Amino acid sequence: MNLVFLDLETTGLDPMRDMILETGIVIVNPSDLSVITSKNWVSHLDPNFSRALWSRVSLKVRQMHVDNGLWKECLESDRESYRHIANEAAAFIRENDGWGSYLCGNSVHFDRSFLQANPSGGAILEGLHSHRHLDVSSLNVISEIWPALLVNAGKGEAHRAIEDCLDSIRQLTFYLTQVLGDGR
Repeated sequence: MNLVFLDLETTGLDPMRDMILETGIVIVNPSDLSVITSKNWVSHLDPNFSRALWSRVSLKVRQMHVDNGLWKECLESDRESYRHIANEAAAFIRENDGWGSYLCGNSVHFDRSFLQANPSGGAILEGLHSHRHLDVSSLNVISEIWPALLVNAGKGEAHRAIEDCLDSIRQLTFYLTQVLGDGR
């Protein structure tokens, strides 16, 4: 069973109010953390709806998604609904031996909460462990609290789903090397 790194980009922090803009999944070999494959889905934003949504999105999030190009990609996306994305993502996980795996990444509780709040997100979650995940941000917290124990790996600021998944893998590799040396 391979590891499933998942990252969502959203319009905010509230899964009941905000929406998923981008979903990225990277399938990883657990023995050496090498990337097997990855896929990215950008949600469609109707230009008329996006004007109303835009006014609800915080200035910081707006600027971030304009600067990284995500907002423009959402306006140009041909995806019909998040249900299609969730079903494609679940099939992608299944096809790449990720079914039954752990949800991996940074602050995975955040991503899980958005998938749980979205009626279609269950298609992705049903194939992953429901109560266990590999959260790299826990190691970041350990390194902040006890820097003598673990040197911080640093975090990228791309705020794009695939790039953030790859950064989580880089961080995990960095931490495992510190703790285990080359004896993975």
